[in-house]
Amino acid sequence: MVSNKQYLKLRARMILPVKESKYKIAWWLKIILIFTFPLWVIPFLITNFFVGLMMRNVMQNFQRTGESTNPNYLKINLNTLDFYNHDMELQNCPQLLIDDMTWDMMQPQDITITTYDNKLLSAFFIDNHQPNKNDKWVIATHGWQQNRYSILYLAKYFYDQGYNVVTYDTRGHGSNNSDDAITFGNKEADDLYTVIVSLNNYLQVSNLNQPSNIILTGNSMGASTILETISRFDTSSIGVKCAIADCGFDSFSHMIKIMGKQYFKLHWFWFYFGVNFFFKSKDKFKINSINPINKFKYCSTIPVLFIHGNDDETVPVTMAQKMYYNKIKYEEEVRSDLLIVPFAKHIRSITTNYDMYCKITLKFVNKWTNNTKIEDKGE
Repeated sequence: MVSNKQYLKLRARMILPVKESKYKIAWWLKIILIFTFPLWVIPFLITNFFVGLMMRNVMQNFQRTGESTNPNYLKINLNTLDFYNHDMELQNCPQLLIDDMTWDMMQPQDITITTYDNKLLSAFFIDNHQPNKNDKWVIATHGWQQNRYSILYLAKYFYDQGYNVVTYDTRGHGSNNSDDAITFGNKEADDLYTVIVSLNNYLQVSNLNQPSNIILTGNSMGASTILETISRFDTSSIGVKCAIADCGFDSFSHMIKIMGKQYFKLHWFWFYFGVNFFFKSKDKFKINSINPINKFKYCSTIPVLFIHGNDDETVPVTMAQKMYYNKIKYEEEVRSDLLIVPFAKHIRSITTNYDMYCKITLKFVNKWTNNTKIEDKGE
């Protein structure tokens, strides 16, 4: 078994593309398990309890605030622009750096959003002040162990093109509610809907007289959160025109089985039921409730650009491919698209091939949003 620190080191050393896990038990194996029940039931209960508890704790207990203990980011505060810029330097992507002068010119409004269950989400509302400003808003949703600063890399190039931007800390991340449980897209989908509603209210109260023209973008857990949100809610009625899902997973249940095989070298049979039990009892959600691949019939009118790195070491690239083909099955005419980025690792497609990423995503977004330019009104 591995500790939290060992787990993160193992994750950092993964260099090969991860593959999907076989998550069904063959009929013949079921028969064998029935007849050999007395032999395996005790080891089954013990391993599911201890490995299940360890996996749940590893996924919930990580550093959210303060100076980073990661050797690559040592003594840099996690929830700062310095941390973000250092990350972009390590990824050798100077196009995405944001210096202090640029950040001041962006004039990010520090806003707190209250969720349906009274959790507080810290957000940046960045109303673009550039001459090329338009009426479009990009809401960026980060992945596991990130925050509203670290997700700026998926929004900065949109800002440069005149888009307005919203980034926010999802529950259990960032500076607010750092002790809250993470539900990996379950309650986060409800939170994202709240963020969209808050943006609409902001536009109305600010009297900006802008039509709702919202794009959702996110990576990993954030991408799957977006897919859950557009499937559960009628987001098109509150301005959502399209979405970008970068390296999202098709179901959290599937991801748990893959992670257990990667880091514990165990078949999912020996830990999955324990993980599900502890998430349900401690964090109040079922892991099999997060399965966007089975919900695309509820969001057939919203175009989605699925993006994935071909060398993703965390989420299999085949998940994006399956989700894309499953999504377009419910579209009267194909509206969604798929981009596989060669040599890109997990959440690193944009830093691996910046020019291609920007060109394709901007083309996709412009296709599905109104190309309206607005004046600054003396700001």
